[in-house]
Amino acid sequence: MSLLHFRCKERRRTLRVALTVPLTIHGKTDIGEKFSAQTHSQSVNRHGALFQLEEIVLVGQTLILMNDHTAQSMECHVVSIHRALARSRCAGSFPTKSPRKAGSGIAAPLSG
Repeated sequence: MSLLHFRCKERRRTLRVALTVPLTIHGKTDIGEKFSAQTHSQSVNRHGALFQLEEIVLVGQTLILMNDHTAQSMECHVVSIHRALARSRCAGSFPTKSPRKAGSGIAAPLSG
């Protein structure tokens, strides 16, 4: 998570919470092969999560995130990718039609 300049306004709909949750990510590669990868969240909010992934994914791609502690899973969409070293940092967005607890079991505070 980057630091904001004191004059910069936070533009997220809800605040990010630095929370490490073990995740299993299920998806398909660009050639259609299924993959499953173990990772953990770096931060979560009501509308998404940030995590590292070694698999190559595309913006807009649908992934299934499973919380390894609770075995709950939910669908998300890749909204941004930041490539650093050999891994990609992915920001996944949860569908807004069902505001859930970001897959972590906590209610995220509203931005303000």
